Amino acid sequence: MLSAAFENNDNKQSSKVTPSVFGAIVGSPWLNARGTMIMNADLAARGWKFGFIQNVVSLNVTAYYKATTQGDPNRFERTTIKPHPAFDGDDESAPWYGAEAQVQFPDEYVVTMADAPQITFPWHLDGARLHETRGEMQLVTWLAVMERGTTKPQFLLWMLWTVSFDVDFDTSSPDPTKYNWKVLGKSEIHRTGEGQMAKTVDLKPPRANDRFKSKEGTW
Repeated sequence: MLSAAFENNDNKQSSKVTPSVFGAIVGSPWLNARGTMIMNADLAARGWKFGFIQNVVSLNVTAYYKATTQGDPNRFERTTIKPHPAFDGDDESAPWYGAEAQVQFPDEYVVTMADAPQITFPWHLDGARLHETRGEMQLVTWLAVMERGTTKPQFLLWMLWTVSFDVDFDTSSPDPTKYNWKVLGKSEIHRTGEGQMAKTVDLKPPRANDRFKSKEGTW
């Protein structure tokens, strides 16, 4: 017998903005997931790793900048990811999300992970000031097991979730400490289910952050 449970925190939370000297850090509040494993003694004796695997399925986010000088163009910077889906986690822990997101079963039967995807948007781009950000990141997180001596995980449960980057900014003040913003989007768990769900799962580095592609233009 092999069974698992997938627990997580609130399935919908407002995205958040954290100001920094480098720009506006926009992203998700912490998503905390917890998995538990039950397995009969004969099966457990074979030795297993048990933990979380995560992919970024898609990313399409655009930051819009308004010109500060009349006659200058408004600017944008679009961030996407290629190729995708993309392994998301620590390179040295692949295919697992991280060292903390995997355990040896039956020595341990509970595993946890936490993630808060985010992107930093500069306050200014070519003389234009940050006006708004739009778009989302879609992720799939799996609870999986891998038998000792094998390299192919068995996917038990999955969770599909998104991070919204929809924020309106007021950066008109000459004093950055007086910048304001209004968060419009939410980070949301949409669906959960059993098995692999996705046709393709990326289990190897380079990780998702190293596959971000940026394109600048005017609007």
